[in-house]
Amino acid sequence: VDKKYDISGESVKDATTADSVVVAFLKETPRSVTFLVFPGNVLVNEPEWEGRMIGEVFALGGVDGVLDSLQRAMGVPIAKYVSVDYQGFVELINVIGGISVVVGSPMVFVDSLGGFEATLDAGTQQLDGEQALAYARFVEDAKGSFLLRLLFLSFLLLLYHLA
Repeated sequence: VDKKYDISGESVKDATTADSVVVAFLKETPRSVTFLVFPGNVLVNEPEWEGRMIGEVFALGGVDGVLDSLQRAMGVPIAKYVSVDYQGFVELINVIGGISVVVGSPMVFVDSLGGFEATLDAGTQQLDGEQALAYARFVEDAKGSFLLRLLFLSFLLLLYHLA
């Protein structure tokens, strides 16, 4: 879940979109998990949301709108859901003790509207949640959204294997 900001940098109340939606299929025997990832810009083919992206469905119809659309499209019920915003992402990374990434070149990320700034040196880095979010958001144009999904999926897999 991503917040939207006005030109002054203030968070716009109730203006959120879904960066992505992940559906997890859990199997007890043999123990396995399969993820189906829907980027936020995937178009929804439902009469109520025709021509809208799934991120917009979240903004306009909330979790219920997304769940209803996905359940109809896939033909399977979704028993439970978790909604994670950027702060939740930061906390999830911190819970597992951070992540190790290789940063190709020095990075300076500034989100003036969100009031967020971060600097990362080149080389192997152990990142806490804030740094991992900055890293993922820095490369957003090329693959940042993908990286956020990958980090979140890695965390879900870790939880599944620890359970």
